[in-house]
Amino acid sequence: MAALNNFAIILAIFIDTIHVMGMLSTARMPEFWILRDLAGVHLHVILTPATFFFAVMSFNQHTTTEDVVKASLARSEGRTFVLTGTSENTIGGATAIAFAHGKLKIIFLTGRTSHKSVSVIKEIKSIDRNIDVVFVSLDLTDQESVRSCAKEILETGKAEKIHGLINCAGVTSTMPYSTTKQSIEMQ
Repeated sequence: MAALNNFAIILAIFIDTIHVMGMLSTARMPEFWILRDLAGVHLHVILTPATFFFAVMSFNQHTTTEDVVKASLARSEGRTFVLTGTSENTIGGATAIAFAHGKLKIIFLTGRTSHKSVSVIKEIKSIDRNIDVVFVSLDLTDQESVRSCAKEILETGKAEKIHGLINCAGVTSTMPYSTTKQSIEMQ
């Protein structure tokens, strides 16, 4: 985990407000708060002000995944989260493992291939064997895969509601310019 100290943390948390295939509230989307460290650290935390899931916190270049998660653990118990980009030795994997200390009900881990998340799943289960850990295949560069992932999560019947979506998936560079098969620009 210490290796993650120098990485920027990118979390996009849309709590109780995202409408995904009928699973979540269809209430209007509130404006999102975007907190950014103006010292040049690329730290983006997007919070829904209506839920106050996290207290307003201050992060900097020394902030770790564990620091962010620890600030929210007290309110995580019994909740269901979906995390993207949860391969081993990634910010997503470290976030999933850190959230295991929060006594979540269900963690849906997503990624392109399940074998890269096996060690993350084992670590979560070693922390709390009562957490239901489900891997769902997801390629965020393919809209069909995104829809399929949402449908698969819905069809598991395990989650009445998704309390949090933490987007950690990403690529570091898409040079030269490229698009997805649906002609969406890769960033």
